[in-house]
Amino acid sequence: MEKFREVFKNEVYGWRKAEVFWLAFTTIAITALSIIMGDTAIGIIASTTGVICVVLTGKALGSRH
Repeated sequence: MEKFREVFKNEVYGWRKAEVFWLAFTTIAITALSIIMGDTAIGIIASTTGVICVVLTGKALGSRH
């Protein structure tokens, strides 16, 4: 868990609070909507990682491509 925190801190270093909020909000929203709509576990994982990828790519983090 400590390694995860370290990696996360390194990735979001220099981000504004609004950007971190947007990433968290979109991730929570797509996960919640997937669960409410009765999606499968694979569908939830795919949609959540897809949204994270889009947000991080929009942020222009080349390590996400």
